[in-house]
Amino acid sequence: MDDRQASRQLPGHRPELTEGRTKIAYPAGYQSPEGTVLNLKNVDHTIVADVTFDPFDSEDPDEGMLVTLGGRFGGFGLFVKDGQLVYRYNYAGIDEKSSTIAGDLPSDIGSITSLKAVYQSDDEDLLYAGATVSLYASSDSATDQFITEGQVKASLPYRMTQDENFVVGFDTQTPVSEEYVDDMPFKFTGTLNNLTVELDESNSLLPDIPVGNEEFWDSIIQEVIR
Repeated sequence: MDDRQASRQLPGHRPELTEGRTKIAYPAGYQSPEGTVLNLKNVDHTIVADVTFDPFDSEDPDEGMLVTLGGRFGGFGLFVKDGQLVYRYNYAGIDEKSSTIAGDLPSDIGSITSLKAVYQSDDEDLLYAGATVSLYASSDSATDQFITEGQVKASLPYRMTQDENFVVGFDTQTPVSEEYVDDMPFKFTGTLNNLTVELDESNSLLPDIPVGNEEFWDSIIQEVIR
């Protein structure tokens, strides 16, 4: 029997359907396993959701999930809730290592708006590195209105989830945040025209860890249980 189940699933040891691509636009309703979409783990990237509010109301705006990968036991989500744009990074279900960055949507944005999250890693060559996430909104593609920024305390190094998908526009699996658990499937109530994910082309590759590296796997186990 081959007991290397976890190590065989490392991205570096499997074919990548997105190899060589740095930008992909996804339609609302798209669902796909983690291994078939751009690898966003500990690399600089930008997520842009082009949405239409119907109409925009700062007191009671449309809300819902824009994009999520993973769920209650690890992953991230970008969503609108209670008039705020929210980025949630769930670190393996460990509250003290998970992060929420949220800020009020500008009251003067138009009905057709781009909502953006910019993820900048603290160190792309360091496993578990944190990051700065900046949130923006814009009715004019040339002018981003800054909403807020905050820190991701630590990042998941190789896989965010074993059994949940990358999903655009709703969340039918476990939530990355209990904040919207009562609103599942938390479909965006406005119109999500498309969602674009773009990697910084200067991204460095994740370090290649040999499959049989026992020291590495011991460090993973200790990180999860401590």
